[in-house]
Amino acid sequence: MKCHVLIASLPVSALNYPPAAPALLKACVEQSGFTAKTADFSQSFFKEISQTDFLTYDEDSKLLQPNVDCGGRDMSKVNQWLDNTIASIRDIDPAYIGLSIFSYYMHRSAFLLARRLR
Repeated sequence: MKCHVLIASLPVSALNYPPAAPALLKACVEQSGFTAKTADFSQSFFKEISQTDFLTYDEDSKLLQPNVDCGGRDMSKVNQWLDNTIASIRDIDPAYIGLSIFSYYMHRSAFLLARRLR
């Protein structure tokens, strides 16, 4: 089903504190008469890439953190996450995508996703 707006949070965020902003923004969009969906792509990274293992997530998510040199590191998990995320976005088929980026730690994942979506 096509929706007007997809509002998504990105890795790297604290898994035990889900972001509230996407849900609040969704309510504002819907109150204005548009359809909206939310997605927590940090949770999908944890579940699909790190296999719900916190220690693995801590290590895997370093590839998305700022000021971490990824030169020479295996980026296959990041590429897999990007492929999965883009497939999810295509399934939702939004007219617009809003990325909720409220932390410096989300900059790299936002940049990589935006570049791949382009």
